[in-house]
Amino acid sequence: MSVLTQLLSILTSDIRTTLISLVIGYIVYRVVKFYHYRSTLPPGPHPLPLLGNILLFKSPLHWDEVFRNVAKQYGPVFTFWFGTTPQVIVTDSELAREAFRKNDFAGRSNSYIGSQLSNDEFTDVIMADYGHTWEALRRVAHSAIQKYSSNDKLVYLANESVDRTVNTIIEKEGLNKAFVPHEYIFLMFLNILATSAFGQSYDLEDKEFKELKYGIKDFGREVGGRMLLWEFLPIIRVLDRKMVKKQKAVTRGVIDLIRHKFVSHYSDYSEDIERDFCDALISAKNEALRDNKESAPYLIDANLSMCIFDLFFAGTDTSQQTFQWLLILLTYYPEMQRKLRQEIETQIGDRMPTHEDRNRCHYVMAFIAETLRFRNVAPFGVPHKAVVQSTIGKYTIPKDMGVFVYQGIVCRNDRDWDKGFEFIPERFLDSEGQFMTTRPKAYIPFGVGRRVCLGEKLAIADLFLVLVRFLQSTQDYDIVLDTRFYHLRSTLPPGPFPLPFLGNILLFKSTHHWDDIFRNMTKQYGPVFTFWLGNTPNVMIADIDIAREAFKKNDIAGRTELFFGSLFSNDDVKDVVFTDYGNTWEALRRVAHSAVQKYSLNNRLVDVATDCVDRTVKTIIDKEGVGKPFSPVDYIYLTFLNILANSTFGQRDFCDALITAKNESLREGKESAPYLTDDNLVMTILDLFFAGTDTSQQTFQWMLLLMTYYPQMQRKLRQEIETQIGDRMPTHEDRNRCHYVMAFIAETLRFRNIAPQGVPHRAVVRTTIGKYTIPENMGVLVCQGIICRNDKDWHKGNEFIPERFLDSEGRYKTTRPKAYIPFGVGRRVCPGEKLAIANLFIVLVRFLQSTHDYDIVLDMFKSKLHFDDVLRNVAKKYGPVFTVWLGNSPHVFVTDIDMAREAFKKNDIAGRTDSFFGSQLSNDTMKDVVFTDYGHTWEALRRVAHSAVQLAYVATDCVDRTVKTILDKEGVGKPFSPINYIYLTFLNILATSTFGQSYDLEDKEFKDLKYVLRDFGREKDYSESIERDFCDALITAKNEALREGKESAPYLTDE
Repeated sequence: MSVLTQLLSILTSDIRTTLISLVIGYIVYRVVKFYHYRSTLPPGPHPLPLLGNILLFKSPLHWDEVFRNVAKQYGPVFTFWFGTTPQVIVTDSELAREAFRKNDFAGRSNSYIGSQLSNDEFTDVIMADYGHTWEALRRVAHSAIQKYSSNDKLVYLANESVDRTVNTIIEKEGLNKAFVPHEYIFLMFLNILATSAFGQSYDLEDKEFKELKYGIKDFGREVGGRMLLWEFLPIIRVLDRKMVKKQKAVTRGVIDLIRHKFVSHYSDYSEDIERDFCDALISAKNEALRDNKESAPYLIDANLSMCIFDLFFAGTDTSQQTFQWLLILLTYYPEMQRKLRQEIETQIGDRMPTHEDRNRCHYVMAFIAETLRFRNVAPFGVPHKAVVQSTIGKYTIPKDMGVFVYQGIVCRNDRDWDKGFEFIPERFLDSEGQFMTTRPKAYIPFGVGRRVCLGEKLAIADLFLVLVRFLQSTQDYDIVLDTRFYHLRSTLPPGPFPLPFLGNILLFKSTHHWDDIFRNMTKQYGPVFTFWLGNTPNVMIADIDIAREAFKKNDIAGRTELFFGSLFSNDDVKDVVFTDYGNTWEALRRVAHSAVQKYSLNNRLVDVATDCVDRTVKTIIDKEGVGKPFSPVDYIYLTFLNILANSTFGQRDFCDALITAKNESLREGKESAPYLTDDNLVMTILDLFFAGTDTSQQTFQWMLLLMTYYPQMQRKLRQEIETQIGDRMPTHEDRNRCHYVMAFIAETLRFRNIAPQGVPHRAVVRTTIGKYTIPENMGVLVCQGIICRNDKDWHKGNEFIPERFLDSEGRYKTTRPKAYIPFGVGRRVCPGEKLAIANLFIVLVRFLQSTHDYDIVLDMFKSKLHFDDVLRNVAKKYGPVFTVWLGNSPHVFVTDIDMAREAFKKNDIAGRTDSFFGSQLSNDTMKDVVFTDYGHTWEALRRVAHSAVQLAYVATDCVDRTVKTILDKEGVGKPFSPINYIYLTFLNILATSTFGQSYDLEDKEFKDLKYVLRDFGREKDYSESIERDFCDALITAKNEALREGKESAPYLTDE
């Protein structure tokens, strides 16, 4: 049996060894393959495993500058790794035109983003790979767009859409007031394309418009840079699966809506009338079928409806963004706005613009062209794919490699453009002021090659007609830039500049506490500012008046979608804390608040809390003893957990109260009945447990800490409890007698609020906070910690002063100061406030009653003070001779010179304790001068060592040499670092004293010694404050003996 066991053991060991070898081998193979593959690609920054080059975006530079710097370093063709995926990026117009004039790079990669913006077969115009399907679809789509871009229908449609939009803006926003034009511009271009595509237009309040806007525009903003992470780091899709699922549903919803619009056109389609794009595509399909064209098999309804989706998705968003830039630029350069208006007045007047007017309005066309160049809204375009192995410049590009043309760099550089980073519309006018129809070679805002944007002519036509009509319709007004808005970030209150993906989280790299970081932002940006957590902006309020004004209505009573909150409130269940504003939340809050209010005044709470405290104190004394430091955290947590558990699941508890409320609502047919389901009520109990236990126990920890840090306050608390209550059990009514106790609790909640940012609110409608407009769905947080501790609303707000809550007669103020908001503000103020106050009062009073025979003392070495300050404070409190316990070992400290001299003038205290550190330097077989205990050995060693130290002449000579060296090397009147010179001086003193040798700064041996004795120690993070000079001298002596083969060398071991 033993032989078999040994055999199995050997086999198991061999298998394990083999598996490890295989894993290591595979890793080595992958690494070698990776570096070989990388060597075949154009140069670029070194990629990290999994992350690729994305950490380059940690730079405070805009990502456009990051890519420009990479191009400067590696050339016009470089490789950039997005996660584990390499992409070749081209930033030279000639190389791009040469490479893309053939079909080698006409493909599309199978990408995650592409899969969401196309159908299952990738059969649309934008995302479809190069092949017969794409060629057939592009041909019919391009033909339809070309016809429509010069059709008079577009003229009437664009003019009507602009007139409606301008009228709506004036009616809704008025005049002379700043407003955000995003939604109006989006609606205008959506209507142009919707009417062009399937003959329908919308208003701002239309449900279908909101669905389209959310799917095409708003959701992309909500997701932010996460979409790129989903693309290049697939594991993120698993971690972020809830948002991924939502994204799929939103995109599919838009695709299905447009497919339905296309298919429904068949019901009233006529070959004689071509009303819109849908009709044009149906006609092309029927013609292909009738003439038996090669393209017929590819022109199916599923593919053609995706062409309409492409037009919608790409056309609406890019056109509206470009028009926003047109507006911003003509307001930023008012002289250009005047020039545009003058040309329109001269060439067109008040009549409706037409396509032919483009040949007359040269400055308008130049302004549009320069905007497309200067602020290209798709600087990367859409990635191409090498369909065969090909070349770009001198580099070989493997098949299936993704290739980008960085249109943003090509369109804005000083090599291809004169003053390429300036906005100069005149660059597109010839010497006679005529618009140049021949484009510069580097003008590629719509891409380059076979896959250039097929909607280019339609986009130019749209932008011309819309811009001209917009300026005509606003001829009685000046369009002025309100500097508060620029894009999403500038529609919000000011704040630190956010980085892509990261937002402002790198500010937390500071050594300051995050509370100080937010306080500094308040000083810099004002009491309302925007802070970006990743790609999500949150508006922060740090002023009590603004907070109370904003939160007194329901505008900001919603909740943002949080991953943590989704565990408590989701599609299946709802709760009180995280559920969004609505009927469900109102019903749950009403019953929860009612139950909590009743219980906070119930005598059963007194019995439960008192019993829990008594049990906790007894357990502490039994387990920890008296006179020893211990951590109270677990005991405090157990106390409050037991109070809430008894309140929730004991006899006549919260569960009973909620069940009663549910039954009553069902019996009386109340509106709240459908929302009071068992699942929702269970989550409400969980809220009570999770929020109530944690916040209460943390607050009580602060109470203990503060009463030990301020022992005079502890005495005052005990005295009041003794006077007003004595030994009996505290009751709710005692809160009216124990004024200082209540003030101490209130000041603790103010001074150390354990939820300083509260829970994020959400703007359920567009609203205002102070002078700022807050968009719908924006997250809003109230900085309770800052409001509760500032010198504007509080006298000495950063000091702990319970007396601030007492009136002139020493009575607790029942009227709270306006800035006292430890439980929040507005409709979503914590429903458990009264219960928390009741709990804290009963627990604190009973705890001090139960420990009336003891002092609760702070374990001083947990203080954040430097140990020197700690010991000074102890000396002030306990006198010049005191005992400090280091673990289980007591040590007597003497802080008075007279006592020290008197005690140490004899040998009574000349010994050394047995310490671990000392044992490493002096033990039974090895002795030294510093750590050896008092006795003959120590006396002998000290005598010879003391006799050997004769430094006067040596020190003088070393200092003279050092000063001369400093004057020679550094000169006079210039700052310099003295560290190396000082080190050389003392090294020479000890080296000369020990073995008669001195050094200069450039001596190799000096550098070797300095590295070993000093610099290497720094590499290991040793403190510079440790005095190591004698150790340095002994190590030098050892090295010298070894190097010169001295007789003493064998004895000079490290020990």
